Amino acid sequence: MKVLRTILRALFALAVAAVVVIYAKFWLWRADITRELATNSVVVQTARGPIEYADIGTGYPALFLHGTPGGYDQIYAGTKLAIERGQPQLLRIIAPSRPGYLRTPLSVGATPEQQADAYKELLDTLRIDKVVVVGLSGGGPSAVRFVLQYPESCAALVLESAVTQRLEDRPAPTGLAGLAGRLSQTELGRWMFTDFFIDSLQRTNPADTKVRALGEIVMKSTYPFAARDAGRINDGEQFSRLSSWPLAQIECPTLIVHGTKDTTVPFAQAQFAHEQIAGSQLEAFEGGDHFISITYGTKIDSLVAQFVAAHVLDATGGQ
Repeated sequence: MKVLRTILRALFALAVAAVVVIYAKFWLWRADITRELATNSVVVQTARGPIEYADIGTGYPALFLHGTPGGYDQIYAGTKLAIERGQPQLLRIIAPSRPGYLRTPLSVGATPEQQADAYKELLDTLRIDKVVVVGLSGGGPSAVRFVLQYPESCAALVLESAVTQRLEDRPAPTGLAGLAGRLSQTELGRWMFTDFFIDSLQRTNPADTKVRALGEIVMKSTYPFAARDAGRINDGEQFSRLSSWPLAQIECPTLIVHGTKDTTVPFAQAQFAHEQIAGSQLEAFEGGDHFISITYGTKIDSLVAQFVAAHVLDATGGQ
Protein backbone atom coordinates (compact mmCIF):
# COMPACT_ATOMS: atom_id res chain seq x y z
CA MET A 1 0.00 0.00 0.00
CA LYS A 2 2.84 2.38 0.84
CA VAL A 3 4.43 1.72 -2.55
CA LEU A 4 1.12 2.43 -4.29
CA ARG A 5 0.73 5.75 -2.45
CA THR A 6 4.27 6.71 -3.44
CA ILE A 7 3.53 5.91 -7.09
CA LEU A 8 0.29 7.89 -7.03
CA ARG A 9 2.03 10.89 -5.48
CA ALA A 10 4.74 10.72 -8.12
CA LEU A 11 2.17 10.52 -10.91
CA PHE A 12 0.27 13.45 -9.44
CA ALA A 13 3.48 15.50 -9.19
CA LEU A 14 4.30 14.69 -12.83
CA ALA A 15 0.79 15.71 -13.93
CA VAL A 16 1.05 19.01 -12.05
CA ALA A 17 4.49 19.66 -13.55
CA ALA A 18 3.15 18.92 -17.05
CA VAL A 19 0.26 21.37 -16.57
CA VAL A 20 2.64 24.06 -15.32
CA VAL A 21 4.95 23.58 -18.32
CA ILE A 22 2.04 23.69 -20.80
CA TYR A 23 0.56 26.79 -19.17
CA ALA A 24 3.93 28.55 -19.08
CA LYS A 25 4.54 27.75 -22.75
CA PHE A 26 1.13 29.14 -23.65
CA TRP A 27 1.62 32.38 -21.73
CA LEU A 28 5.05 32.97 -23.28
CA TRP A 29 3.51 32.44 -26.73
CA ARG A 30 0.68 34.83 -25.89
CA ALA A 31 3.07 37.42 -24.45
CA ASP A 32 5.05 37.48 -27.71
CA ILE A 33 1.84 38.24 -29.64
CA THR A 34 0.82 41.01 -27.26
CA ARG A 35 4.28 42.57 -27.36
CA GLU A 36 4.33 42.69 -31.18
CA LEU A 37 0.87 44.23 -31.53
CA ALA A 38 1.96 47.75 -30.63
CA THR A 39 5.09 47.70 -32.80
CA ASN A 40 3.66 47.28 -36.30
CA SER A 41 0.81 49.79 -36.29
CA VAL A 42 0.06 53.43 -35.53
CA VAL A 43 -3.02 55.21 -34.22
CA VAL A 44 -4.25 58.36 -35.91
CA GLN A 45 -6.90 60.76 -34.67
CA THR A 46 -9.80 61.30 -37.07
CA ALA A 47 -13.13 63.12 -36.86
CA ARG A 48 -14.71 59.83 -35.77
CA GLY A 49 -12.03 59.07 -33.19
CA PRO A 50 -8.76 57.11 -32.98
CA ILE A 51 -8.15 54.50 -35.68
CA GLU A 52 -5.32 51.98 -35.60
CA TYR A 53 -3.83 50.88 -38.90
CA ALA A 54 -0.78 49.36 -40.56
CA ASP A 55 0.72 50.50 -43.85
CA ILE A 56 2.80 47.91 -45.72
CA GLY A 57 3.83 47.22 -49.29
CA THR A 58 4.15 49.39 -52.36
CA GLY A 59 1.91 50.04 -55.33
CA TYR A 60 -1.70 51.11 -55.77
CA PRO A 61 -3.35 51.83 -52.39
CA ALA A 62 -5.73 49.16 -51.10
CA LEU A 63 -7.99 49.23 -48.06
CA PHE A 64 -7.96 45.73 -46.50
CA LEU A 65 -10.70 44.98 -43.97
CA HIS A 66 -10.00 41.98 -41.75
CA GLY A 67 -12.32 39.19 -40.69
CA THR A 68 -14.01 38.23 -37.41
CA PRO A 69 -12.22 38.14 -35.04
CA GLY A 70 -9.01 39.81 -36.11
CA GLY A 71 -7.24 43.13 -36.28
CA TYR A 72 -4.75 44.97 -38.44
CA ASP A 73 -2.22 42.24 -37.60
CA GLN A 74 -4.15 39.62 -39.55
CA ILE A 75 -3.54 41.56 -42.78
CA TYR A 76 -0.11 42.90 -41.87
CA ALA A 77 1.39 39.50 -41.09
CA GLY A 78 -0.09 37.91 -44.22
CA THR A 79 1.29 40.70 -46.40
CA LYS A 80 4.70 40.52 -44.73
CA LEU A 81 4.80 36.78 -45.38
CA ALA A 82 4.01 37.34 -49.07
CA ILE A 83 6.78 39.94 -49.35
CA GLU A 84 9.29 37.66 -47.65
CA ARG A 85 8.38 34.88 -50.09
CA GLY A 86 8.99 37.12 -53.06
CA GLN A 87 5.42 37.44 -54.30
CA PRO A 88 4.94 40.41 -56.68
CA GLN A 89 3.66 43.43 -54.78
CA LEU A 90 1.12 45.47 -56.72
CA LEU A 91 -0.62 47.04 -53.73
CA ARG A 92 0.16 49.32 -50.85
CA ILE A 93 -1.88 47.78 -48.04
CA ILE A 94 -3.75 50.04 -45.64
CA ALA A 95 -5.03 47.70 -42.93
CA PRO A 96 -7.08 49.27 -40.14
CA SER A 97 -8.23 47.47 -37.04
CA ARG A 98 -11.99 47.63 -37.46
CA PRO A 99 -13.93 49.31 -34.61
CA GLY A 100 -13.88 47.23 -31.46
CA TYR A 101 -10.61 45.53 -32.35
CA LEU A 102 -7.26 46.23 -30.67
CA ARG A 103 -6.65 50.00 -30.48
CA THR A 104 -9.67 51.15 -32.50
CA PRO A 105 -12.52 51.63 -30.01
CA LEU A 106 -16.05 50.52 -30.91
CA SER A 107 -17.20 54.13 -30.46
CA VAL A 108 -15.57 54.91 -33.82
CA GLY A 109 -18.41 53.06 -35.53
CA ALA A 110 -20.62 50.15 -34.54
CA THR A 111 -22.63 49.76 -37.75
CA PRO A 112 -21.18 48.95 -41.19
CA GLU A 113 -22.37 52.38 -42.35
CA GLN A 114 -20.52 54.15 -39.53
CA GLN A 115 -17.43 52.04 -40.12
CA ALA A 116 -17.43 53.02 -43.80
CA ASP A 117 -17.45 56.67 -42.72
CA ALA A 118 -14.52 55.96 -40.40
CA TYR A 119 -12.49 54.40 -43.22
CA LYS A 120 -13.10 57.49 -45.34
CA GLU A 121 -11.85 59.66 -42.50
CA LEU A 122 -8.74 57.48 -42.24
CA LEU A 123 -8.03 57.72 -45.97
CA ASP A 124 -8.58 61.48 -45.91
CA THR A 125 -6.12 61.75 -43.04
CA LEU A 126 -3.60 59.77 -45.09
CA ARG A 127 -4.41 61.88 -48.19
CA ILE A 128 -5.42 58.86 -50.22
CA ASP A 129 -8.15 59.60 -52.73
CA LYS A 130 -8.91 56.21 -54.26
CA VAL A 131 -8.37 52.60 -53.22
CA VAL A 132 -9.00 49.00 -54.06
CA VAL A 133 -11.36 47.81 -51.31
CA VAL A 134 -10.87 44.26 -50.01
CA GLY A 135 -13.37 42.76 -47.58
CA LEU A 136 -12.42 39.48 -45.92
CA SER A 137 -15.16 37.46 -44.22
CA GLY A 138 -16.51 39.72 -41.46
CA GLY A 139 -14.93 42.71 -43.20
CA GLY A 140 -17.43 42.27 -46.02
CA PRO A 141 -20.32 44.42 -44.71
CA SER A 142 -18.25 47.55 -44.11
CA ALA A 143 -16.41 47.00 -47.42
CA VAL A 144 -19.74 46.93 -49.28
CA ARG A 145 -20.97 49.98 -47.40
CA PHE A 146 -17.78 51.89 -48.21
CA VAL A 147 -18.27 51.23 -51.92
CA LEU A 148 -21.94 52.25 -51.75
CA GLN A 149 -21.31 55.39 -49.71
CA TYR A 150 -18.10 56.52 -51.43
CA PRO A 151 -18.13 55.14 -55.00
CA GLU A 152 -15.81 57.89 -56.17
CA SER A 153 -13.13 56.56 -53.79
CA CYS A 154 -13.28 52.96 -55.05
CA ALA A 155 -11.15 51.70 -57.92
CA ALA A 156 -12.28 48.10 -57.43
CA LEU A 157 -13.86 45.75 -54.90
CA VAL A 158 -12.70 42.30 -53.78
CA LEU A 159 -14.95 40.15 -51.59
CA GLU A 160 -13.29 37.08 -50.13
CA SER A 161 -15.52 34.65 -48.22
CA ALA A 162 -17.34 37.83 -47.31
CA VAL A 163 -20.54 38.52 -45.44
CA THR A 164 -22.83 40.58 -47.70
CA GLN A 165 -26.28 39.67 -46.34
CA ARG A 166 -27.87 38.93 -43.00
CA LEU A 167 -26.47 35.83 -41.30
CA GLU A 168 -28.97 33.48 -39.70
CA ASP A 169 -28.32 32.42 -36.12
CA ARG A 170 -27.09 28.83 -36.00
CA PRO A 171 -27.91 26.41 -33.18
CA ALA A 172 -24.98 25.66 -30.91
CA PRO A 173 -23.45 22.19 -31.46
CA THR A 174 -24.01 19.56 -28.81
CA GLY A 175 -22.07 16.55 -27.55
CA LEU A 176 -18.33 16.35 -28.22
CA ALA A 177 -18.56 19.01 -30.92
CA GLY A 178 -20.21 21.35 -28.45
CA LEU A 179 -17.56 20.63 -25.82
CA ALA A 180 -14.77 21.29 -28.33
CA GLY A 181 -16.50 24.49 -29.40
CA ARG A 182 -16.74 25.77 -25.82
CA LEU A 183 -13.12 24.86 -25.17
CA SER A 184 -12.02 26.75 -28.30
CA GLN A 185 -13.71 29.85 -26.90
CA THR A 186 -11.06 29.99 -24.18
CA GLU A 187 -7.57 31.26 -24.90
CA LEU A 188 -5.80 28.18 -23.58
CA GLY A 189 -8.26 25.82 -25.23
CA ARG A 190 -7.90 27.41 -28.67
CA TRP A 191 -4.13 27.31 -28.37
CA MET A 192 -4.25 23.61 -27.52
CA PHE A 193 -6.23 22.97 -30.73
CA THR A 194 -3.86 25.02 -32.92
CA ASP A 195 -1.77 22.15 -34.29
CA PHE A 196 -4.84 20.02 -34.96
CA PHE A 197 -6.50 22.94 -36.77
CA ILE A 198 -3.46 23.74 -38.91
CA ASP A 199 -2.80 20.08 -39.72
CA SER A 200 -6.36 19.76 -41.01
CA LEU A 201 -5.87 22.81 -43.23
CA GLN A 202 -2.59 21.48 -44.61
CA ARG A 203 -4.24 18.18 -45.54
CA THR A 204 -6.68 20.12 -47.71
CA ASN A 205 -3.87 21.39 -49.90
CA PRO A 206 -0.64 19.49 -49.09
CA ALA A 207 1.30 20.99 -52.00
CA ASP A 208 1.06 24.59 -50.78
CA THR A 209 3.84 25.29 -48.30
CA LYS A 210 2.24 28.59 -47.34
CA VAL A 211 -0.79 26.98 -45.67
CA ARG A 212 0.82 26.33 -42.29
CA ALA A 213 2.25 29.83 -42.01
CA LEU A 214 -1.08 31.44 -42.92
CA GLY A 215 -2.90 29.20 -40.45
CA GLU A 216 -0.60 30.33 -37.66
CA ILE A 217 -1.14 33.97 -38.63
CA VAL A 218 -4.91 33.66 -38.52
CA MET A 219 -4.80 31.80 -35.21
CA LYS A 220 -2.53 34.42 -33.63
CA SER A 221 -4.78 37.22 -34.87
CA THR A 222 -7.47 36.13 -32.41
CA TYR A 223 -5.27 36.86 -29.34
CA PRO A 224 -5.57 38.37 -26.84
CA PHE A 225 -9.31 37.76 -26.71
CA ALA A 226 -10.06 40.76 -24.47
CA ALA A 227 -8.60 43.18 -27.03
CA ARG A 228 -10.92 41.85 -29.75
CA ASP A 229 -14.09 40.82 -27.93
CA ALA A 230 -15.89 44.15 -28.36
CA GLY A 231 -15.50 43.95 -32.12
CA ARG A 232 -16.33 40.24 -32.31
CA ILE A 233 -19.51 40.60 -30.27
CA ASN A 234 -20.57 43.69 -32.22
CA ASP A 235 -19.95 41.91 -35.52
CA GLY A 236 -22.28 39.11 -34.49
CA GLU A 237 -24.99 41.58 -33.55
CA GLN A 238 -24.59 43.58 -36.77
CA PHE A 239 -24.49 40.56 -39.07
CA SER A 240 -27.72 39.19 -37.62
CA ARG A 241 -29.65 42.30 -38.65
CA LEU A 242 -28.06 43.48 -41.89
CA SER A 243 -30.37 45.31 -44.26
CA SER A 244 -30.89 44.38 -47.89
CA TRP A 245 -28.42 46.71 -49.54
CA PRO A 246 -28.67 47.87 -53.18
CA LEU A 247 -25.71 45.86 -54.46
CA ALA A 248 -26.85 46.59 -58.02
CA GLN A 249 -25.63 50.15 -57.51
CA ILE A 250 -22.02 48.97 -57.30
CA GLU A 251 -20.36 49.88 -60.58
CA CYS A 252 -16.64 49.40 -59.89
CA PRO A 253 -14.90 46.21 -61.07
CA THR A 254 -15.69 43.47 -58.54
CA LEU A 255 -14.05 40.12 -57.80
CA ILE A 256 -15.90 37.65 -55.57
CA VAL A 257 -14.02 34.65 -54.15
CA HIS A 258 -15.88 32.02 -52.12
CA GLY A 259 -15.90 28.33 -51.23
CA THR A 260 -18.95 26.35 -52.33
CA LYS A 261 -19.06 24.43 -49.03
CA ASP A 262 -18.64 27.42 -46.74
CA THR A 263 -20.89 26.81 -43.72
CA THR A 264 -19.89 30.01 -41.93
CA VAL A 265 -20.86 32.40 -44.73
CA PRO A 266 -23.03 30.44 -47.18
CA PHE A 267 -21.98 30.35 -50.83
CA ALA A 268 -25.44 31.67 -51.67
CA GLN A 269 -24.28 35.08 -50.44
CA ALA A 270 -21.50 35.14 -53.04
CA GLN A 271 -23.91 33.99 -55.75
CA PHE A 272 -26.40 36.71 -54.86
CA ALA A 273 -23.71 39.42 -54.88
CA HIS A 274 -22.50 38.17 -58.26
CA GLU A 275 -26.03 38.30 -59.69
CA GLN A 276 -26.61 41.81 -58.37
CA ILE A 277 -23.26 43.46 -59.24
CA ALA A 278 -23.12 43.90 -62.99
CA GLY A 279 -19.94 42.58 -64.61
CA SER A 280 -18.65 41.04 -61.38
CA GLN A 281 -16.30 38.05 -61.54
CA LEU A 282 -17.11 35.05 -59.33
CA GLU A 283 -14.34 32.58 -58.52
CA ALA A 284 -15.91 29.59 -56.82
CA PHE A 285 -13.65 27.12 -55.02
CA GLU A 286 -15.45 23.81 -55.42
CA GLY A 287 -15.71 22.06 -52.07
CA GLY A 288 -13.89 24.91 -50.33
CA ASP A 289 -14.90 25.95 -46.81
CA HIS A 290 -14.55 29.26 -44.98
CA PHE A 291 -10.78 28.86 -44.72
CA ILE A 292 -9.93 29.05 -48.44
CA SER A 293 -7.94 32.22 -47.73
CA ILE A 294 -5.54 29.88 -45.89
CA THR A 295 -5.78 26.61 -47.80
CA TYR A 296 -5.73 28.29 -51.21
CA GLY A 297 -4.08 31.56 -50.22
CA THR A 298 -1.39 31.38 -52.91
CA LYS A 299 -3.95 30.84 -55.67
CA ILE A 300 -6.22 33.58 -54.34
CA ASP A 301 -3.31 36.02 -54.17
CA SER A 302 -2.64 35.27 -57.84
CA LEU A 303 -6.31 35.81 -58.74
CA VAL A 304 -6.37 39.15 -56.93
CA ALA A 305 -3.11 40.24 -58.56
CA GLN A 306 -4.46 39.40 -62.03
CA PHE A 307 -7.71 41.19 -61.29
CA VAL A 308 -5.97 44.33 -60.01
CA ALA A 309 -3.54 44.37 -62.94
CA ALA A 310 -6.36 44.06 -65.48
CA HIS A 311 -8.96 46.38 -63.96
CA VAL A 312 -6.98 48.92 -61.95
CA LEU A 313 -3.39 49.20 -63.06
CA ASP A 314 -4.12 48.99 -66.79
CA ALA A 315 -6.87 51.58 -66.39
CA THR A 316 -4.57 53.97 -64.52
CA GLY A 317 -1.44 53.37 -66.54
CA GLY A 318 0.15 51.39 -63.70
CA GLN A 319 -0.23 54.14 -61.13
